[in-house]
Amino acid sequence: MKKLNEKERRALIELLDDTDPMIYSIIRDKIISLGENIIPELENTWSNSFNHLLQERIEDVIHKIQFDALCFKLDEWKRMESENLLRGALLIDRYQYPELDEASFQKVIFRLKKDLQAELLHAESPVEKVKIINHILFDVHRFNNNKSNFHSPQNNFISQVIENKRGNPLTLGVLYISLAQSLGIPVYGVNLPEHFVLAYANRPFDGQPFMHDYDEGQEVLFYINPFSQGTIFSKREISAYLSQLNISPRPEFYKPCSPSDILIRILNSLIFSFGQMGYQYKVDEIYTLKKIITEHE
Repeated sequence: MKKLNEKERRALIELLDDTDPMIYSIIRDKIISLGENIIPELENTWSNSFNHLLQERIEDVIHKIQFDALCFKLDEWKRMESENLLRGALLIDRYQYPELDEASFQKVIFRLKKDLQAELLHAESPVEKVKIINHILFDVHRFNNNKSNFHSPQNNFISQVIENKRGNPLTLGVLYISLAQSLGIPVYGVNLPEHFVLAYANRPFDGQPFMHDYDEGQEVLFYINPFSQGTIFSKREISAYLSQLNISPRPEFYKPCSPSDILIRILNSLIFSFGQMGYQYKVDEIYTLKKIITEHE
């Protein structure tokens, strides 16, 4: 395929306002095929245009290019680095914030980790370690739950939680897991119905399948509620919680889940939130992201 020069690319962009639907479709597909490198030129044309139709179509094309790029990156994550929970969560953030600077949020995690390292030097027991994480995360850095706006889509984007220090059980849990595991502390997510909690495991899982040959009675020392300042609780309290919901206990309600399971749950939460707001096109796109993860399961 011939590589277009700057003049040809600019002319192609200007044709986006063609009133013939067939011509517009051909031009749109051609520009989308050029990938993310064409976005600066699209943005420049948008900024210098007073043509509302052209601006609207440029916005549509940019979104399509960025969404396609996100789908590719998420598929790559699933195939090659699906144990990296924080990276996966930040990729989901790119749906809403396509120009997200992941490195800046990774730096925040690194600073939190440095604060924890000094405090954890003399901690011996798992409970002591969790109390230190709770103190640094919730007391020193003031992370907290967002009960007042629980179903806001923003609560599902880890970058916004890191920035605003408010989140739901899922995103606070992602932050907690990422910090703990970066320090070699075996904390994992647990998919409870209508809630998300953490498990402090007896040993790291070292990439082994989370649900196979797993005895929660032997392998989980205790559970942690990231939505309640890191409160520690036991298996018995999970059973009581399920009883209140009239839900029969199942093994997966007590076991660590995989990073992919957590991302699927975040996407389900976004589907619900955007659905409540009437953004059906967002719901449809997030279903596409969810399919990328589930089709490799």
